[in-house]
Amino acid sequence: MLGFLPQISVLFVADIRSVVSARLSLITVAVVAAQIIQSITSLSSKVKRILQCLLEGLLRFTYSTLHFLLI
Repeated sequence: MLGFLPQISVLFVADIRSVVSARLSLITVAVVAAQIIQSITSLSSKVKRILQCLLEGLLRFTYSTLHFLLI
């Protein structure tokens, strides 16, 4: 009767791992993108600000999509 419990726990652990992995990937992308923008010193401050706004919008969209799909 309780034979299905190990299967549920395995699925639950796999789901938690995928959520953590997706969030860590998102954080890694954000950090790398921010470092790239900061390292380009030849860009004017307006261009850096535009790139930062675009990046923030992309990250928010990606996070909300992941949040919607994973919850």
